[in-house]
Amino acid sequence: MTVSAGLEMPGEDFAQIAGKYFKATCAVIILFYSALWSIKISFILFFRRLGTNVQWQKLIWWPIFGITLATYFACIGTIQYQCLLSSFEYLAANCKTPAATSFQQITLKLNCAWDVITDYLIVSIPFSMLKGVQMKWRRKAALSGIFFLVIITMVFAIVRVALVGSSNTHQPDSSWLYVWTAIEASIAIIVACLATFRNLFSRENNSRYKAEKPTGPTSSNLFLRGSGRRNKLVDILDTLASKPEQPNSGYRQQSETTSDAQSILDRHNQGAHDLDEMARAAPSSYFILLTPTRFCTTPSLVSVLPSDFFLPFALNTNLLMSYPAFVLVPLALSLGTVLYFSYGLLVNYNAARKTGLPLIILPFDSGSPLWMIFDRKIVQLVRRIPFCSGTFTRFNWRGWEIWDRYRAHQQLGDAIFFVTPGRNYLQICDAEAVSEIFQRKADFLHPPEITEMLNIFGPNISTTDGAQWQRHRKITASSFNEHVNQRVWIESILQSTDLVHYWSSKPSINSVAKDTRTVSLHVMSAAVFGKSYPFRGADEDSPPTKEDSSRYGEALRIILDRCIPLLVLGRKNLSKPWLPKSFRELYQATLVFQEHMTKAYEDEKRAMMRNDKLENNLMTSLVRASQAIVEQKGGTTGSHQEGLTEEEVYGNVFVFNFAGHDATANSLAIGICLLATRPDVQDWIAEEINAVLAGVESKESSYEAMFPRLPRCLAVVFETVRLFTAVAIAKSNPSGPQPLKFGAETVVVPKNTMIIPSYSALHTHPRYWGNDSLEFEPSRWITTDPQTSRTNDSHVSSSHPAEYFKEPPTRNSPFVGWSGGARNCPGRKFAQVEFVGVLVGLFRDFKVRPVPLKGEDDEMARARLLEQIRMDTGMKLLLQMLHPENAVLEWKRQ
Repeated sequence: MTVSAGLEMPGEDFAQIAGKYFKATCAVIILFYSALWSIKISFILFFRRLGTNVQWQKLIWWPIFGITLATYFACIGTIQYQCLLSSFEYLAANCKTPAATSFQQITLKLNCAWDVITDYLIVSIPFSMLKGVQMKWRRKAALSGIFFLVIITMVFAIVRVALVGSSNTHQPDSSWLYVWTAIEASIAIIVACLATFRNLFSRENNSRYKAEKPTGPTSSNLFLRGSGRRNKLVDILDTLASKPEQPNSGYRQQSETTSDAQSILDRHNQGAHDLDEMARAAPSSYFILLTPTRFCTTPSLVSVLPSDFFLPFALNTNLLMSYPAFVLVPLALSLGTVLYFSYGLLVNYNAARKTGLPLIILPFDSGSPLWMIFDRKIVQLVRRIPFCSGTFTRFNWRGWEIWDRYRAHQQLGDAIFFVTPGRNYLQICDAEAVSEIFQRKADFLHPPEITEMLNIFGPNISTTDGAQWQRHRKITASSFNEHVNQRVWIESILQSTDLVHYWSSKPSINSVAKDTRTVSLHVMSAAVFGKSYPFRGADEDSPPTKEDSSRYGEALRIILDRCIPLLVLGRKNLSKPWLPKSFRELYQATLVFQEHMTKAYEDEKRAMMRNDKLENNLMTSLVRASQAIVEQKGGTTGSHQEGLTEEEVYGNVFVFNFAGHDATANSLAIGICLLATRPDVQDWIAEEINAVLAGVESKESSYEAMFPRLPRCLAVVFETVRLFTAVAIAKSNPSGPQPLKFGAETVVVPKNTMIIPSYSALHTHPRYWGNDSLEFEPSRWITTDPQTSRTNDSHVSSSHPAEYFKEPPTRNSPFVGWSGGARNCPGRKFAQVEFVGVLVGLFRDFKVRPVPLKGEDDEMARARLLEQIRMDTGMKLLLQMLHPENAVLEWKRQ
């Protein structure tokens, strides 16, 4: 003990003693698994007597027995013998590596899974038959209690692994491992002993079986005397089944009970209902068991059992038909799922292990749509279990990066492999490596399973690669021009001015997220189609009984609010009559949206033919830029392939709405709440806004003259996106393994790895952002050096030096808020102009603060709101505040 605690130096014989210790440990592990599986097999043999004459029971018993034996040998085979039986020098050199530790953790959890699954399969045998037992409910409850004892061993198996295997990067604590191993084995033995108490299975308390002998001259033919363990079932009608032409031969002198059984068999063809009634009417000392033969569905054998046999029961045909659904389906699904997950996990682990990077093993694929539905609920439930916090609850749910920030990378390194049964995920917190990934667009592509869902209205810039992407990029990039930005600027200020007057007219508001979505939607409709809508607040809309999708604005709102089923099922499948009504309404909204795009497209084509004046919206820019390229080619063969088809125009318009609306709206809501916690920053940007717009009404301000002179407002935009990046772009390498540099080391990334730049880690790591990296400090983006900026100086006042916005570097930048490289977001300037325009409309004349709760002062209220933003922001479709209604704000004029 003193040596283990570091209080005493090990002696000369330490290596020899340690070698003996590890060899003994190997024996203990083998005995542990042997003890557990011996108990399992004893239960299987114990339960076999339940269905000695039940054909389907025999059929299901053998697979369960085989699976149990196979898992035993699998557990014995996964023991790290080389790390237990080798020399101490070998152990010290090879058994403390990350790969060895990770393998130990994987097998620990995998063996636990096999343990629990085999327990479930074993206990399914008696439960499937207990359903049809004809006995008093007290005895049935007692038998159920015995069978439920197996669940105790399952719980302790899970607890043991949860406590000693919570980390995939450290070896289990040997002390706890031995303690819980002993506890689990002891509990299993106790459970096995409890199941042998005869008074739980027999009416008599004595140790010897006393059959209730029926009256009649041939009663001795029905039972064999002796102990309960040797008491045999006499199948009266087995002989009948073998001699159908003499159904009464040799049985006329049977007891009246036998005649009742024969009568039941004779009447079975009249229907299962009559059979059940007759079975229930049989003498209380006997029970009727029907069994199928040779996979026939018609019961052909009837057995008479004494009522004090181990499990007397009467099965009807409904139970026979329901048995496969109760056991066979769960058995097949469980076995198939475990084999699939185990195989996938081992294959992915083997591929990730070769990279030499730190590994974290997760039981569920984080990108699985099914897991994404339940991940938060399951993780929250597991967190409530004592001592069950570990890598699963830390990493295996959407949005863990927002909570964890840079801590995982600070502990494990700049690159971490997350191994799941579905695929491997590589999280990277290295600015140079991330920049290289963005630059190598031919090697690292957008995952097709993600981008393909955006092909709802047609191919677009987000779903294409190679030459097709270059064609889309050339046209869409020219569409996001200064004419469109001018329209965005004007609409943003108009909407935000109406918004702040609505907010300031109320004592308090809790509709920040909903109202900013309305603002963003209206800005988007004006910028894309040239359609302006007046702002209406959250409580100004009278709640309709039915959502109206007859207008474009409402149609787009429905599509964006319910986009998940649209992306998963596809547009055409939403019209199925058996789907929920909301899905059919969503389908109608897509038709309205499609119709509106078609009308705008046709109007623009006619305007081009008439040489009408150019409109400042994206639809106009897309159509005319596409047509201009075709005209430059002179209408030659193939020139039309250089432009965009009508379907591709629709696809890009939808992606602009999808990506631009929700992402900007969520960032606006978070940014406003962050500013509510920082009155000093509100004063800071208000000073700049009033200095730049002096003497000019906000609604009359010019984008070209004003936007470049508002670096402080732009700093608020970048700081909000830095801390809460709405969209995280992932990459993959489907073409094959790809080398990737991490500092001086080159790692070969396995094929089909999901590569995720760790946005939250990159944007908050102290290595890049300093010790205040987690704080909301927009001033970090301001500089007095004009060489690092694309903005003009703000000229706040003559007493202030000229201020400029500090541009992040184009390469090796730790800031990737709008992606990076050649495939960066084409609408980033669009989003920045919209955000700054909203800030101008809101904070030129008004201030905001959180409404204090009872007993709070302003400082306490700001601290509470900041904590809510940090803890309540997570992933849905995009990053957003999960419960924004809890952010209650008050707006007052400056």
